[in-house]
Amino acid sequence: MARLGPLLDEITTNDVAANEPLPPPPRRKPGRHPGRRTVNASPLQGASSKKRLASVKPHVCRRKLTDGKDKTDKANKRQRKNKDSTSDGIPRDQEGTTSENLPIWHGAGGLALFWKQELHLKILDSSPNVIDTIIVFEGKKFYSFFVYGNTDKKLRQNLWDHLLGLALSREDAWSVTGDLNDILSNDEKNGGSIRLEGSFSSLRTFFSEADLFDLQHTGDPLSWMGKRGNDVVRCRLDRAVANTRWAECFPSARCQYLGFEGSDHKPLISLLIKVGEEGEAKKIVADAWISDPFSTVTEKLVTARSAISAWNHTQQQNSMKIIEQKREELNAALSRPVEDTSLIQEISTQLSAAYAAEEEYWKQQIRLLWLNLGDRNT
Repeated sequence: MARLGPLLDEITTNDVAANEPLPPPPRRKPGRHPGRRTVNASPLQGASSKKRLASVKPHVCRRKLTDGKDKTDKANKRQRKNKDSTSDGIPRDQEGTTSENLPIWHGAGGLALFWKQELHLKILDSSPNVIDTIIVFEGKKFYSFFVYGNTDKKLRQNLWDHLLGLALSREDAWSVTGDLNDILSNDEKNGGSIRLEGSFSSLRTFFSEADLFDLQHTGDPLSWMGKRGNDVVRCRLDRAVANTRWAECFPSARCQYLGFEGSDHKPLISLLIKVGEEGEAKKIVADAWISDPFSTVTEKLVTARSAISAWNHTQQQNSMKIIEQKREELNAALSRPVEDTSLIQEISTQLSAAYAAEEEYWKQQIRLLWLNLGDRNT
C-alpha cells in the first residue's frame, strides 16, 4: 500500500518552522508578578444564606435635618406653659418680685428688669435693647425706658430714633436708665486714644432733641472698665437721664454709682427722693406749718418755702465744707516726705466727686431759674 505522506515521527521542527510560525508567548499585565496568582478565600464561602445576611453591615441611620423648628416649637410650648401659670403672663418668684428677662442671643449684653409687686409698673413693650414701661409713684405717672445700647453704631442710632419717636408722641415725663454704650465727650473717659468730636454727635443730638439731662449723681461716674490693647480704659457708659417734666416731678432725684463687683460695669441706683433727708425735710415743713396757728394758708406756704430754702442753703454749705476738707487732705498728702500714691488717688477721686456734686447743684438751680423766667427768644 502506498503512503500518502510522511509519518508523524518523521516531522521535524525545521519542517514546522518552515511551514508556519510558532504562536507568540502570552502577554502579562504590567506590574503583576510573573508568578502564579493566589486568591484569598472569602470568609463567607461555604456559609449558609442566613449567616451571610447576618454578616452584612446594617444601613447607616440618617437623622432628618431640620431648621430648628422642632426646638422652637418646644420652647414656645414651655413659654406658653409658664405664661399661663400667672394671671397676667408675667413670671413671679416666691418673694413677690416680678421680672422681665430679655437676653441678646449672641451672649453679650441684654436686659433684666425686676420690681416689687407693690410698685405700680406696667410693661408697654420690650425687646432685647429696650423695655418700655409706665410707672406710677406717689401719685405721679411717668414713662421709663430701660435700655441696652447696641455696640453697633447704626443699630444704636436706630434705638435713639425709636425712643425719640415714642417720647415726642407722648409728651409726658419720661426717663432713660441703662447702659447706653456711648459717651458725650472725652471728659467722660480715661485712658485710650482721644476720640474725634464728630463721634459724639449721635448721643448729643438725641439728648438735645429729647430734652434729656443727667440726674445729679454721687460716686465715680466712670462706670465701665476694660482693656483696649495695652491701655486700661474707663468710660461713663451707664447713666440715668430724664427730661424737664420728669425733673419737675422729682426735683430731688439723684443717682448713685456703686463699686465694681463681679462685672466690668458698676451698678447704678436711681433715687426719686433723697434717702435719709426725707424725714428731716418733712419735719422742717411741719414745724413751719404749725409755727403760727393764726396765719393763713398762703402765709404758711411762704413760711414753709423759706424754711426749705434755708435748709437747702445749709446743705449746699455742707457740700462746700466737704470740698475744702478734701483739698486740705490732698495738700497734706502731697506734702508728705514719702508719697502715698493710693491715698492721693483716693482723695483726688473724692474731691472730684464733690466738685461734680457742686456743679450739678448749680446746674439744677439754673434750670429751675430758666423754667421760672422762660426764654426771651421764644
